[in-house]
Amino acid sequence: MGALELIVTGNVQRVGYRNIVSQAAFELGIKGYAENLPDESVKIVVQGDKARIKKFIDKIKIRNWPINVENIKQRSIATKITFKRFTINRGKPTREMAERADEAALYMHKMYDEMHSFRKETNGNFGKLDVKYGSLSNKMDGFSGKLAKKMDNVSSKLDGTNQILREDLSKKMDSVSGKLDSTNRILREDLSNKMDDVSGKLDDTNRILKEDLSNKMDSVSGKLDDTNRILKEDLSNKMDNVSGKLDSTNLILKEEFSKLSNALLIIANKAIQK
Repeated sequence: MGALELIVTGNVQRVGYRNIVSQAAFELGIKGYAENLPDESVKIVVQGDKARIKKFIDKIKIRNWPINVENIKQRSIATKITFKRFTINRGKPTREMAERADEAALYMHKMYDEMHSFRKETNGNFGKLDVKYGSLSNKMDGFSGKLAKKMDNVSSKLDGTNQILREDLSKKMDSVSGKLDSTNRILREDLSNKMDDVSGKLDDTNRILKEDLSNKMDSVSGKLDDTNRILKEDLSNKMDNVSGKLDSTNLILKEEFSKLSNALLIIANKAIQK
């Protein structure tokens, strides 16, 4: 796994530069470490996407007092380590504390200068604001008066408009109400006439159905009577035929039974004689 080594020279120690480098690495997802070197330079070793490393280098080229990056030397190095995060390798505790004290003093001085400059600008701005506010106040008073008159005028026009709308709406509602009454009356009359017509037609239909059904029932009743008569006559003839056949069958059976009886008597007599 390769890495890129950066040697940063300039005013980069005891000014909080490594903390800014660590923040930039965190924002871009760069892994590696930063540490101070004895020659007042800072060594940075990074791993990551080439495009992100390029953005990282651009972000750490800082020239804003008290930090002043004069040069960044780059070279690729071989390493077996795969960095999991970006860290700051601290030196001896006494040296680190002295560096933190220097950083704090520099930033306190920078903050003092910025606050002093801000106070001057603020005082000047307040002076200008007093002048502008006086003029603005006068303009606002005049504008308020004009606005009040216009609002009164608008309010009066709205009152007139509302009155006209109420009167016009009342007339239109009365006209609509009268038309609805006429429509309802016409609908009621027309519906009543149609219902009477339907009722009369239903009466005629019921009468025709009753008469037709009565005629058909009479016809069916007559046909059923004919059918029953034919069935009775046919059944009587068939029963007579069956009765005659049964009589003939019984006569034949009697004759055959008599012959069988005689034969059995002859056989019995012969058996006795032997």
